Amino acid sequence: LMRSALLLLSVAATVLTSRAAPQVTSEMPAVPRGSIRADIVGARASLALRLYRMDRYEESVAEWDGILEIASDPGDRARAYRWRGECLLALDQPGEAVYSFRVVVDHFRVSPYFAWALYGEGRARLLLGDAPEALAIFARVLSNFPAHDVADNALYWVGEANLQMGRPDRAHVAFQRVLDGYPTGGKADAARFKIAMIRGLPTSSGVTKTVTVVQPGGVVVTREKK
Repeated sequence: LMRSALLLLSVAATVLTSRAAPQVTSEMPAVPRGSIRADIVGARASLALRLYRMDRYEESVAEWDGILEIASDPGDRARAYRWRGECLLALDQPGEAVYSFRVVVDHFRVSPYFAWALYGEGRARLLLGDAPEALAIFARVLSNFPAHDVADNALYWVGEANLQMGRPDRAHVAFQRVLDGYPTGGKADAARFKIAMIRGLPTSSGVTKTVTVVQPGGVVVTREKK
């Protein structure tokens, strides 16, 4: 009798426990994995851009590479490849930069980063010594994006490509178009300097070259090195 009573108590406890325990069903809220991933990607992108502004390009590349390992959103991936290319240009690695820019150009044509990536590829091609290909790319930028923020920069590099090809007259025309169309733009001073150089006129004392740096948000800064 005692054994029967204990058995009944055990069964009753089991039933009550099973009723009290929360059941894991499809109706329970799922962990927002996509949202968490997006937050991580956003935070790492902010860090990567800060590193770029600080001229810490290698560290910035590492962050963009990390983003590409986890990002699935096309916009996030296009942004990462575009800025990865900019970092590689700053590191004097135009061959690697071409690869990053081409990913955007080939696979993210509707991305807001497309025009900048196309322009970036042109600059990289010019650094690699392929002026004709660079010239064709800059012409494509100007044809497809005449009102884009990148237009005056592309026009300036049309002049640089023509100089590299030994065509100073055409380069002069391009630089003059920069001054005429974008007199207060980021490339105006550099274009003015190049025109003076082509004409053989005196230039700013000690100025030997200009360096273009693309800042986050599309701001292009031309620095003159003495």
